[in-house]
Amino acid sequence: MDRIVISEILNWDDTIAVPAVIARRPPVWLWCPDIDELVPDWDGDVDTLKKEPPLTEEGKRVRALFFRKMEYQFPGYTRDCYNPRKRWTRRIWEIVRHGFFLGKHQTRCERFLEEWEEWKQEYCPLGVPKVEDGERRESFWTKEDDDLDLLEALMKMQFF
Repeated sequence: MDRIVISEILNWDDTIAVPAVIARRPPVWLWCPDIDELVPDWDGDVDTLKKEPPLTEEGKRVRALFFRKMEYQFPGYTRDCYNPRKRWTRRIWEIVRHGFFLGKHQTRCERFLEEWEEWKQEYCPLGVPKVEDGERRESFWTKEDDDLDLLEALMKMQFF
């Protein structure tokens, strides 16, 4: 007979169930434990990193093993972690989730808006194709994008 043995009790306060796009963040701290020292003014949100900090050889091995195991268990995990659209979605989620109760939340939102403006200059604004030197680029959200359905569902939801 199988038995379940409880060996520890975790603090489950503030636990929430979210879609995969929100939950799948790369745990950079796992392969770069000194990230706080390497990235000044980092707020702890991996989606705000413009690039990953330099890794040691051990860090590279840990990262490769982590993603190999996660891809085996959850196909598409790596894509979900690093896809720019999914990173922006998670950043919006953090703003919606925490609101503006503390100064750091206001700062997070201001930083988001500044970086979004930079992003729009490089890529396309939502739903509007960018025309550059007569060449048309694809819009940020496309019909084929699996996140479009999620975005439409989120727009229909009432959060408050």
